[in-house]
Amino acid sequence: MVDVRIVAATTANLENAIESGRIRSDLYYRLATVTLAVPPLRERPEDIPLLIKHFLSRASAEAGRPMPEIEPQAMARLRRYSWPGNARELQNAIQRGVILARNNILTIRELPPKVAGLDFSASRMLSEAVDKRMSLEQLEHDYVRAVLDAVNGNKTEAANILRIDRKTLYRKLEEPADSNE
Repeated sequence: MVDVRIVAATTANLENAIESGRIRSDLYYRLATVTLAVPPLRERPEDIPLLIKHFLSRASAEAGRPMPEIEPQAMARLRRYSWPGNARELQNAIQRGVILARNNILTIRELPPKVAGLDFSASRMLSEAVDKRMSLEQLEHDYVRAVLDAVNGNKTEAANILRIDRKTLYRKLEEPADSNE
């Protein structure tokens, strides 16, 4: 005799799948002995710091690196992000951060662009700049504005992402955009 336990997970509505014929009802009832409904990560933000700590520990051990500290701004971004890919997306973001972290500190720069709030396409921006025959000054101005918009106007966060001093950011924001479009 063989004692086997099966643990299965899905995001699909299994009752609807049975009704539509995509899943056999006898299979469903064999698997549905104990069911757990786990809400998506966006509905349980209090779990994010605990998961981050767990994923940091695991990724650091796998990479053979010391566990990095997380910069407060990066932690704030991780907590505010909606995590459409749930815990797996969070795990991947942390794994990326551990691999890219310098000086044992995980900053916004090491997070995936979508998580960091930089969900705009650089190639699209460059393509538009070429099409419009935009000057380098105009492209830089638009890029700085796009980063600032992506971080909801947080100048400290934008300066960190751009890797410039806040005073430099303020100066760039005051400079008029080149009007040669």
